[in-house]
Amino acid sequence: MTELAKKAVEEFGTRDVYEIARRLGVSIDFARWPLVTVGECEACTIRVNLTALDRAPHRRGWFSRDGLARIIVAHELGHLLAARWGVEDKRADEGLIHDFVRELLELQFDPAECERFWKR
Repeated sequence: MTELAKKAVEEFGTRDVYEIARRLGVSIDFARWPLVTVGECEACTIRVNLTALDRAPHRRGWFSRDGLARIIVAHELGHLLAARWGVEDKRADEGLIHDFVRELLELQFDPAECERFWKR
């Protein structure tokens, strides 16, 4: 497990991204904008792009609207936590965050696979 995912699970005692955000005092907003990004984060707010969620191909599971929203929130939380805790990695920043998401949510696939829904 990456240092970032391990620290998150230890500190918050949960893998629930909405609960972690709540404990951090981070609000989660859902809004619609052109599909340039699927999510954004600032110090106290994570924004999830509804346009991206509209592309969910399934009703249940990780590729549903709810599943993709959780993956996006986890991704943005990864950026916030890495900055907050000063976690550094020699790999590209996005690679570190994808590993964090996969491990925090215990995914059996690389979260980068979701990009195929947003690029179609």
